[in-house]
This record gives sequence, structure tokens and C-alpha cells, in this order.
Amino acid sequence: MTTGLFLAALTLLTLAPPALADDLVSFKGKEVSVSSTPVSFVFPLSTSHVVAEGRLTHFGHYTLSSVTVINVLLASATGTSTMTFEDGDMLFLTLTGHALQPFSLKETVANFTVTGGTGRFAGVTGGWTTDSHFAFPVNAGAPVNPYTALISGQFSFPESAEDEQE
Repeated sequence: MTTGLFLAALTLLTLAPPALADDLVSFKGKEVSVSSTPVSFVFPLSTSHVVAEGRLTHFGHYTLSSVTVINVLLASATGTSTMTFEDGDMLFLTLTGHALQPFSLKETVANFTVTGGTGRFAGVTGGWTTDSHFAFPVNAGAPVNPYTALISGQFSFPESAEDEQE
């Protein structure tokens, strides 16, 4: 009986499509803020437009433009972002994040999720995590709050049209 189950499981595994290791690309990067412009404040939500620049391994230099809504009571954030690379290719993203140090509020972690892309990023899925360190507490009301972020993530690229036709 055990041999029969093993052979059945082995048969089912051979029917599953193989995962293509080439499709998954891990990357790291670093990002620094360029500007932060307050948009509105309706307690407890503070909305800002943030522009940053960075570099990702395998993909190069980019500019990030985000609209971020911070709940100052919960030290949490949500938002949408557009990442534009030097060749004009773009990624569209959502983000969720929170402060790691509730008493100092100078370090945050955010998860970015790809919702779409253009050019070489058309059909890409995946995302990354940023660990950001701010000059001032995020709830200090500073008009400009520079940060540096370390980035780590993965993209999954769709099969090319040539691969699908084979």
C-alpha cells in the first residue's frame, strides 16, 4: 500500500508544470528621500507626497513618487507609489507599513507590492520590504524628514511570448 501511494504521488508531481528558476529575480537596494510635501492632515491621518531616489541590483537607478497616508495614532501607513527607471519603464505599487520603535518613531518597515508595470516590468509580480531610518520621529511634524532605506525583495517575470509558443 505504501508503495502504491508513493507511485501515485510521484505520478501527480510529474503532471505539475515545472517552476522556472529564471523567472524569479532577487534584488537589494538603497533609497534616499529627495522631498516630502504635506498634502493634508485630518486627525489622525496625515497625507504626504514623497519623492525618493534609489538603485536596485539588476535594475539600476529609479525615482519613486508616493502618496502616503500615516495614521499618527497607530504609527501605521498605507499608500500608492510609482517607480520610474532611467529607461522610462515603470512599476505601480501599493504599500503598507508601521513604525518599529514606537517610542522614538525613527525607524519604519514597509512592504511594497507590485500592482502593474510597463516595458520590461509588464506582467511582473512580487515586491519588497524597506527598512527606513528617519532623521526625526515620523510624528514630529517636521516639514522635511530625510530618510535612508535598505531594500530587499523579489520579482517574478512572466514567460516570454516565445516561450509560450513553443
